[in-house]
Amino acid sequence: MNKLIIFIAKIKHIYFLLFMTLIVLNILFCGFNNTQCIFSAYAYQTEKIVYAKVGENCALYSTTELDNKSIMFYVPNTYFVALLSKINDNIYKVQYSNYTGYVKAETFSVVSFTPSTPYLENITFDITSNVGTQIWSKPSPNQGNILSTISADTKNITYVASTTGEIPLGGVSNLWYYAKYTPATSVTSVYEGYIYSEATTNLAHIPNNLETENEEISFDSTQKISIDQPVKIIMITLICTPFLILFILAVIKAIK
Repeated sequence: MNKLIIFIAKIKHIYFLLFMTLIVLNILFCGFNNTQCIFSAYAYQTEKIVYAKVGENCALYSTTELDNKSIMFYVPNTYFVALLSKINDNIYKVQYSNYTGYVKAETFSVVSFTPSTPYLENITFDITSNVGTQIWSKPSPNQGNILSTISADTKNITYVASTTGEIPLGGVSNLWYYAKYTPATSVTSVYEGYIYSEATTNLAHIPNNLETENEEISFDSTQKISIDQPVKIIMITLICTPFLILFILAVIKAIK
């Protein structure tokens, strides 16, 4: 009996190390909330961003109401949005560049690759040389607020996307640009809002995004990508082998 007590005392710290190792492995491979998995080579998963290519007239809405008043802008045709979650069969929450909103399911096609340039970049325009303009909180002088005035002949305003809005007094088109404007007198200030298209000129050519593939996939909000089984087994073996060796050596020493 005394030998048994001594044996247990010698190896109990090894048992503790093994127990802690299993807990760590459970967290790594199964997550904090998976109580059914203690040690599984099949449980480890990492998140993967799922992208969708948009078609014509893919409006990004600020709310799930999907009415004209909640349209932020139209995502540039042939570019991509990152799918965040499925609201219902008709509405998805997405991210386009730094903007989060909602789109109709009928206006995009899910792809199984990661585009190298998902969002439109480096497109600029100028303000006409004969008169200045303003950047508005909404594409409507009657409903929006002026965020900043812009002098005539201002160059290189960053273009984000287009939308439709109110035709101002004296205007003809209902086209507005959603843009970023940084005043030359305050380079730390960035205004994001709407600029009436007829007050602009020299909009850079907007190319189509030609990234594509033949395969399309379905999307649900829980979609993940898993590490291959051989990789999992190798990882588990590398982590556990040192502790198993220590445990065996401790048993041999205790018996002697």
